[in-house]
Amino acid sequence: MLKLYNYFISAWYRYPGLFILLWPFSLVYRFIIFIRLLCYQANIFKKYRAPIPVIVVGNFVVGGTGKTPMVIALAKLLVEQGYKPGIITRGYGSDTSTQNLWVTKDTDPKLAGDEPVLMAIQTGCPVVKNKNRVEAAKQLTEQCDIIISDDGLQHYALISDIKIAMQPGKNDLNNSFLLPAGPWRESKQLLTTVDFIRTSLVAIDSIYALNNPAQSFTGQTAHAVCAIAAPWRFFKLLNAFGIKTINHAYPDHYLLTENNLKFTDDLPILITEKDAVKCQHLDLPNVWVVKIKTSLDDAFTTTLLDKVKSLRIQS
Repeated sequence: MLKLYNYFISAWYRYPGLFILLWPFSLVYRFIIFIRLLCYQANIFKKYRAPIPVIVVGNFVVGGTGKTPMVIALAKLLVEQGYKPGIITRGYGSDTSTQNLWVTKDTDPKLAGDEPVLMAIQTGCPVVKNKNRVEAAKQLTEQCDIIISDDGLQHYALISDIKIAMQPGKNDLNNSFLLPAGPWRESKQLLTTVDFIRTSLVAIDSIYALNNPAQSFTGQTAHAVCAIAAPWRFFKLLNAFGIKTINHAYPDHYLLTENNLKFTDDLPILITEKDAVKCQHLDLPNVWVVKIKTSLDDAFTTTLLDKVKSLRIQS
């Protein structure tokens, strides 16, 4: 079943001809999102503007495009510049009974989701998990001077001041159809409405043992295990780093167990930081965490900070 799932996701991105029969449903989907957008533009649906600047990091396609690493990198950048950012997240893959939650590094990933906990660990910033982004923004306003929304380009109720659209690499996205025939959430034309379009530039920063961060990793053949939206990108990253991998992919946000991380050989097992937050309680001495870094080029950083400064002056 997992192999079938991974094949479907990969084919959905790369081979649009396989899904042409779903194209009529894409037309229905296009009509629905068009009417919804018109309702917000006509103020039929209510919108809220926060008293502090709001940066949205999202995408127009389904699947992993590097939103979470970008949110983390932006939060760190803003902290370095003297700002007090707070992060809004929906917490995909979390306990849906917990609608509103302040997330810390010690929060159970089952309650908050793996990505919110990772953001709290990496940034040290206030993180609120709430699918109602307006409510979350109002809470963060009390202790922050700028908000970063993890995802949210399709959530028009919260007015954003700066929009950053994360896009897959050209080789990863050959399908230009809207859902369900393709991975596009909205029309490509809406890319013209954002302030920045970014392709995630990630590289391996280090590799450390799950329960022993003091150790370092030496490149060799290894099992690569992940539960992310675009597993092939993780595998390609490791291969580019000079590591030969035996690949094991699971659905996004899947809760890895010891059974998923035990093999008949003694080869090291590499996992993502996103998966690692769900495995801290496991006694797995041969599991290593791949820490990645997101590069923010000088031109992007300068332009972004200038926009943030101008927004603060206006407010």
